[in-house]
Amino acid sequence: MAGERQKFRVGGSGYTRFQFNGQTLMYLEIVRDTAPRPVAAPQAIQPLAFRNPVEIAFPNAVGAGTLELTIREQWASPIWEELPGMRGAFDILEVFERNINNGAITVTKSVPIPGGGTRFTYYLGCVVTDLDESETVEIGTMTLPKRIVLTYIKKSRTATA
Repeated sequence: MAGERQKFRVGGSGYTRFQFNGQTLMYLEIVRDTAPRPVAAPQAIQPLAFRNPVEIAFPNAVGAGTLELTIREQWASPIWEELPGMRGAFDILEVFERNINNGAITVTKSVPIPGGGTRFTYYLGCVVTDLDESETVEIGTMTLPKRIVLTYIKKSRTATA
């Protein structure tokens, strides 16, 4: 096995990168992607006279996906102000207004492949749908991780050699 190229993806630092409309977010620590799911469960078609289903019907649509981001808050501004077009937004309602005025953003995930090439995933039609402005500060609190939720319409994938 010595000298062989790695086969399995490593997800941590330096191996997965996220950009928002071309801008890398500072202090992004966790990204949880909940992929679009079918709008309904597949359904067995089974007439009363049959012992087994005669067909399985499938939905022809999926719902939206979500990206849940955990970012360490800096001194100067709330975490959502790091997102393109959100600078100066005071709260979730102003963020919603920016979504409407600025339009959707594209989030790009890139995974560099050892030995060459990159795999890209594009999250299309992203808008901010939730901000966690809550916090608990105690004597031992060192940093404040905060959560942003983006909802996206669909994903697209490409790879380069």
